[in-house]
Amino acid sequence: MNRNQIKFSLEFLLLGIAPVFLYAMILCFYTPNLMDYLREMIDLSLTCFLIYAIGFLIPIDFLKRLWLCLLLSLFSLIVFFKLSFYYLFESKLTLSAFYIILETNASETKDFFSLYFNWIIGTLFLLIFIPIVRQLHLLVAHQTRFNSLGLYNGHSKMNFRFTILIIGGIFISIYIINKKTKALNIAYTSIDAYKSYHEMQDIFKNDLGQSESDHFFNIKSEDHEQTYVLVIGESTTSRNMSLYGYERETNPLLEEIKDELLVFNDVISPHAHTIPSLNKALSFSNYENEEDYNLGSLIQVMNAANFETYWLSNQKPLGLYENMITLLSKASDQQVFLSEDNHQYGAYDEYLLDPLNELLSQSVNKKFIIVHLMGTHSVYKHRYPSKYDFFNDIPKTKFPSDKATEMINTYDNALRYNDFVVREIIESVRKEKTNAYVIYLSDHGEEVFQDIDFVGHSEHRGSRTMFEIPFLVWLSEGFRKSDSKNHLYENYLDRKYLTDDLIHSILDLSQVKLNLFKPERSIFNSNFKTRQRIIKGTIDYDKQ
Repeated sequence: MNRNQIKFSLEFLLLGIAPVFLYAMILCFYTPNLMDYLREMIDLSLTCFLIYAIGFLIPIDFLKRLWLCLLLSLFSLIVFFKLSFYYLFESKLTLSAFYIILETNASETKDFFSLYFNWIIGTLFLLIFIPIVRQLHLLVAHQTRFNSLGLYNGHSKMNFRFTILIIGGIFISIYIINKKTKALNIAYTSIDAYKSYHEMQDIFKNDLGQSESDHFFNIKSEDHEQTYVLVIGESTTSRNMSLYGYERETNPLLEEIKDELLVFNDVISPHAHTIPSLNKALSFSNYENEEDYNLGSLIQVMNAANFETYWLSNQKPLGLYENMITLLSKASDQQVFLSEDNHQYGAYDEYLLDPLNELLSQSVNKKFIIVHLMGTHSVYKHRYPSKYDFFNDIPKTKFPSDKATEMINTYDNALRYNDFVVREIIESVRKEKTNAYVIYLSDHGEEVFQDIDFVGHSEHRGSRTMFEIPFLVWLSEGFRKSDSKNHLYENYLDRKYLTDDLIHSILDLSQVKLNLFKPERSIFNSNFKTRQRIIKGTIDYDKQ
């Protein structure tokens, strides 16, 4: 082997392990536990070894280079993805993170990069991909020099013992990954996530996506005229609402009718992401009984109670696959999605008002309408028209910066616009002059430099503001007259409540009874029992 071949070999191999060294250096800042650190590094090192070892054994030169080009690029992407996740969310990549990816549409992906891409992420990208680009160049432009690495000539010149050693190393590596680091291995994790996601999707499609459920018995409901509207916001924390004491006037219109509202003060979501949160809120699932979503959904119950059900949404109906909430909506009698285009920002939420008014005007005795807003979903400045660009001063925050100022101001502007939309929905229902209510809550909260130096929502960071949500109820005059218990609701405003029990509360307020209804889980019921509010799997929210 001459000097050029040695130089070439060393350069190629050093470039190949550069991502592993970079990962090792950065990981030590995020994994203080030595055993966790070692497991992560063993898994990544063995994965890197497998890519080269399998490439070493491929006898056909073109396929060898193709394998290395594709797998080394993928490996670098994995390293970048894992390190970025540690940097942004201070956590390793988990199964739940893959679920969120599978539920994400193109617009949300664009929003994510717009929100989180910065010079640190950019530098990390360059540090990982400059070596791989150079390595790919060596693979393509210097084919004949791969003699020195045993990667090009094929089996005729391979040392037999070395080949056996490589094969043995492959089997040992796979064994170690299977037995010791499988939970950390991104290949296994992504495959497990894909399988379990589609298993759950099949359940939603075949059970919850149907108009009826076989689990309901003894259904009772009043037959008089009723119009019930559930408004689901997006990424809205009560912490930034003036209705809840925030110093900025983000709810001027709702505050005008505050005396007509039931403003519940201590309500949190079960998760900091839309899909798992609404899967529980709109079904019989809760943290004690995760699998009970298969018993049926809120829409199916209202169908069984002879309501005409409607799903009106400004959310996009598709992620990479048909998402769980879209499947839930299919149980309704009619679905309207404004944002069908998967690649553009959706319409402003006010464009839901016309189709809502059309539904309200239909001559149907019993209506149940779910309105799903874009609310204050990032990127916040895209959620409101320019005339709602109201807050431009420097806001109060424990983490002052130019980014914090921009994010807080645009978030508060989005909240002020959301205030307008919710008020308009209430006024539309008021005009019907029927037995009616409007419930407004958010799927989860949002961190915008309140408790931690972070913007967005992630259970891996999991600040309190990501779970603190508004819960408002407006009752029409007709409803107040027909509901003999409504005078008691004012006494319930400080109840500690978790919205994985939302279905029981809505059924109670709607005077719908069935075998699965549990009065102790309804915030509107005199038999309500305070329970532990568990978030992030094991944490008692009220004791953290």
